[in-house]
This record gives sequence, structure tokens and C-alpha cells, in this order.
Amino acid sequence: MENTQVSEEKQRLVAFQLGAEKYGVDINHIREIIPLQAITTVPGVPGYVRGITNLRGRVITVLDLRVKLGLPATPPTASTCIVIVEHAAEPLGLIVDDVSEVLQVDEEAIDHPSRVVSSLNSDHMTGVARFGDELLVILDLEAVLRHPSPHPPGGSFPL
Repeated sequence: MENTQVSEEKQRLVAFQLGAEKYGVDINHIREIIPLQAITTVPGVPGYVRGITNLRGRVITVLDLRVKLGLPATPPTASTCIVIVEHAAEPLGLIVDDVSEVLQVDEEAIDHPSRVVSSLNSDHMTGVARFGDELLVILDLEAVLRHPSPHPPGGSFPL
């Protein structure tokens, strides 16, 4: 008897907001999501580095993902949180405006960036997921963290 089932590939993404836009990161990169907490500033670091924080006795670096992606910094709100990811075998905190949900996206609903978008230095994107009229930019977390910020130091808001 032959197996005629088609294996439908799905990607699990953690969806979050940065301003009016929705972004997603593969769930395998996420360790946890915590409320915004006290961050100690560190002098002489790039503007997207907000500082360091104590996470259960472990000091971790916290980045403002808005600034890292070239978006304007904004003051935190009640929904601002820190997404803890694993990067180079170390935890790293990413400040986002809000985490909305975990999504399962069919591979066929993901478009790869076009040549036009790719030419605009968007190698930090792996694709764009379509949900009806909504779009979700899927970030390549390693590429985002590897590349320098498009903006010079400064511009972040203290807690």
C-alpha cells in the first residue's frame, strides 16, 4: 500500500510588533519572552544596545530591535517586552513593542524577498508571510544580529 499523504511543511513563528509593522522569527530561536525590566546602560556601545539586565542571576545584553533595524526609537509602553533569544551560545534580549502570537505558516504562504527589496540591503529577511491582506516580515535573526545597525549610536530612550 502506497502512502499518498502529502506532507505539508509549516513554519512556526513568534509574531511581534515594531511600530505598525508585524515581524516574525522562527520559534526555535526564542528562549522566552519577559516583561520589560530594569536595564543598566553601558557607555560606549552602539545606539541599538540598550544595556544589560539581570535575568535570574545571569547578565544579558539587551538590544532595541527597532533601532537595530533602522526604525526610530520610541518610549516603552505597557506592552513592550523583551524576547530572549540564543545567539552565539549566549542569551540576548531584544526589545519589541508587543508579542502577539505564535503562528504556524504554510511554506506556500511565504514569498521570498524580490530582487528589488533584496537590493535594498534586506538580507535580514528570509521572506514575507501572507495572511489575507496582512503581511508578516520574517526576519533572519542571525543576519540581523550579525550586521551593523544602519544608524549611528544614540537615539534610544532610557527606562
